[in-house]
Amino acid sequence: MRLTGLDGLRGMFMVFMVTTHFAVLYPAELQYLKFHYFGYVEDAQGFVFLSGVTVGIAYGRRLIRDGVASMFRSVLRRCRKIYLYQAVLVISVTLLALAFWDGTTRDGMFAAFVEHPIAYPMTSLGLLTAAPFINILPLYIILMAVTPVILWSLSRGHGLQVVTVSVLFWFLAQTGLPGLFLDSVGIVLAAYDIDVLVGTNFSVFAWQVLYVAGLVLGYKSVEGQLDLSHFTSKKCARLLPIVLGAAFLFAVLDIAENLGFADFLAGSLAGSGRRYQLPIIFVASFVIEAYLLAWLLLAGSESRFATIRAASHGLNGFFRLPFLILIGQHSIWVYAYHVLFLYCWVLFADVGEPGFVQRNLIFLLVGASTYPVARLGAWLKARAQTKEVARSVSRGSNTCAESTI
Repeated sequence: MRLTGLDGLRGMFMVFMVTTHFAVLYPAELQYLKFHYFGYVEDAQGFVFLSGVTVGIAYGRRLIRDGVASMFRSVLRRCRKIYLYQAVLVISVTLLALAFWDGTTRDGMFAAFVEHPIAYPMTSLGLLTAAPFINILPLYIILMAVTPVILWSLSRGHGLQVVTVSVLFWFLAQTGLPGLFLDSVGIVLAAYDIDVLVGTNFSVFAWQVLYVAGLVLGYKSVEGQLDLSHFTSKKCARLLPIVLGAAFLFAVLDIAENLGFADFLAGSLAGSGRRYQLPIIFVASFVIEAYLLAWLLLAGSESRFATIRAASHGLNGFFRLPFLILIGQHSIWVYAYHVLFLYCWVLFADVGEPGFVQRNLIFLLVGASTYPVARLGAWLKARAQTKEVARSVSRGSNTCAESTI
């Protein structure tokens, strides 16, 4: 797939993330039609992986074209931008909580901001804590911060070492040892009567494995070393029935667990940390579903089965829909919007007890609202770029005039 297809995929994951978070506050029947409930794959897994792929492509090109220093500066600029969004969101939610929270609704979202109006925002700005729905930005900031080192290592031919270290960090996360540091921070804060939950919903040591995998694939594609011919090979054809069977098994297990028939998974395959530690069943399910999706997009059109060919053409067209591409390209805008929207919804929305049609219609409208936000982000970005070009031209003209004088 071209990069536009990747942006379309990111856009889909972002829309699903927004609606999933909204469904936490405002359940609707349509939420159960998403792939979350048919396997151990969530929007965050896909979004983190695809972020790695797109970062590997964008900054890998910069590294190859302009060198390490230029790539390093570009990545750090991106880090600063994402951190600015983190700061604005934390400060905005703090002000909303102090000004409007009445102490009766969703204390898990607001209580820490009101009880510790200085300490909690400061620990959030220090990436040690994260309020609900703001918790993926700290993960992304840290991953972007280590990206230059990983890309430099890949450019030096150390891909195997990068993957090995990444996997070892994931294994470390499964032991729970990295959590001891956060526990110690919590103990120190508690000594000063600051009782807040230290940590986020994402263990950096665990979730980096998806990002690094995407980063390696993205960089290898830029180098021209990513061979996708496997998906049209006979080996892939022999693997497909096994992969399909595994995907079906994970779907059945997930459905059974959601219905209460397979609770043993919570303490075995899925692990006690569940989403935080990204246990093996989440990783394996993601790899299997990603493999199937890649095959369907890249080779499904060659299938002898008309249904598979139609699904391949349909999905390729779907992920190239302009509105999904736009949302994927301006996902940081959409993410920031959805955080502020959710907090404002809890504080100000009063919809009573809606019926089936109303709650599902609102659910759809929330998902659709991501497009105008992405459109606004695109317009503001284009406007800023136009001004930057104009300033560059003006500086060039002034330099020419001075040299003439």
